[in-house]
Amino acid sequence: MNTSRTAPTWRFLRHFLEMLAAMVLCMVVLGPLWPTMDGVELHALVMATNMTIGMTALMAVRRHAWPGIVEMGAAMYAPFIILFVPYWTGLIADRFRRGRPAPRPVTDFPGGGSSSVPPQPLHARQEAGACS
Repeated sequence: MNTSRTAPTWRFLRHFLEMLAAMVLCMVVLGPLWPTMDGVELHALVMATNMTIGMTALMAVRRHAWPGIVEMGAAMYAPFIILFVPYWTGLIADRFRRGRPAPRPVTDFPGGGSSSVPPQPLHARQEAGACS
């Protein structure tokens, strides 16, 4: 049942799954080879590098043109680099920092419409007996 409607859908789905497998495989295989680093930015760039290596290999095997491969590489890094600015300004919270409070959400800024009392972390409410 390979009609004209199902062929493009299957082709896209197969291509998507191949790309996903190449990126995940390289993240799993190459991830442990990187030294332990501190900093979200470095982790993001390492992840982008691992995914780019996998996609470059897949695209080279499929004989894609090098300008397209370079464009894909730029597209892998661009979202991370663009999101560094809101991360640095605190608009994107880093929930993985241990021992350091996460930045307050935008709605808690003056004039943001929330109360002046900052929310307490869950562990502080549990210690105070507010949560059962």
